Amino acid sequence: MTTQIPPMNAHILAQQLLDAQVEHWRQRLVGADALTQMVSILDDVLVRASHFTLNELVTREAIHGVVRTYAFELNLGGGILELVGAMARGLYQVWQQHPPRLRDLTHPQNIEQWIDKIVELQPLRQHIIRQLQHSPLAKNLLSQLIIQTLQRQLPDWLAAQAAQHPQYSLRGKLMQRLLLSEVQLVEWLSQHIAAGIQHSDALDLDDQMLTDFLQQLWIGVREVDLDQHAIGLTALDVEEFFVLMYENWKHLRQTEHLQRWIYTGIDVFFEVYGDYAVTDLLDEVGVTQAHMVGEIERFVPMVLQALDQSGDLTDLIEAQLQPFYQDQITLKLLSDALDAHDAHTS
Repeated sequence: MTTQIPPMNAHILAQQLLDAQVEHWRQRLVGADALTQMVSILDDVLVRASHFTLNELVTREAIHGVVRTYAFELNLGGGILELVGAMARGLYQVWQQHPPRLRDLTHPQNIEQWIDKIVELQPLRQHIIRQLQHSPLAKNLLSQLIIQTLQRQLPDWLAAQAAQHPQYSLRGKLMQRLLLSEVQLVEWLSQHIAAGIQHSDALDLDDQMLTDFLQQLWIGVREVDLDQHAIGLTALDVEEFFVLMYENWKHLRQTEHLQRWIYTGIDVFFEVYGDYAVTDLLDEVGVTQAHMVGEIERFVPMVLQALDQSGDLTDLIEAQLQPFYQDQITLKLLSDALDAHDAHTS
């Protein structure tokens, strides 16, 4: 059975309808009341979204797939890595020109909260101290640190003491003797200090002492410009640091532990919010209708204007509508309508 080709006037009418509808939609997207209509559509979408829960619209397995693709499998292209390098160099220049102080990066109340939390973790603190006290490796490292510190500082300390008190011949002679036996003194001090720390609770402070220590430490460093801690650091060093972080992330993201943690986080999110209406979920995470309208006003008009000026907007709309008007069923409907009109008017 052959399909009857509709008369040419049906094709002409179809093209005229297509042209009219394309222009209609173009005007709706770039006309004076375009934003008003978009906001109205958004309001309608939100009303309808209130009828659906998160579980009805998306599954946790789908989100697992998104994470697997973009977090665990996707490798950044060379262009992105070059961009990261350029951004690192730019950040380095800004850092050099306007170095922040530690107190600029946090609020005093936050520091107090951090100190309180550190002090609160007394069982963890004591556990770490016990592990250090019973670790041969920690003992060796501690001994080495003490020996190196004494070797560097002891001559200056002894010389300064001798210079400050030359009138006391006994003390002067004692200092000279100490200087002559510096190596033996360093070894004796390091062994006894390390052993003392190893077999005592010297590393552990009570809560008030620890609080005072941390507060004094913060007071001592909060006014320091951070660029003082980056002397010798170049823009290339910063760039390589970012690259190393990315390389480490590529390895870390393949580990079973990290993937399990991320998937568990997704599962918990669905357990908590799966039965929430979509609009209630948006409220829970703090996204309001005003936020969404703001993003529409900020980005959509500029994009649509650019597409309209280039002619691409018309082409995009037409590409979506044209298949309908070229479909044989549509043309048959138009042909039958024209025939019925002709029969009624004749």
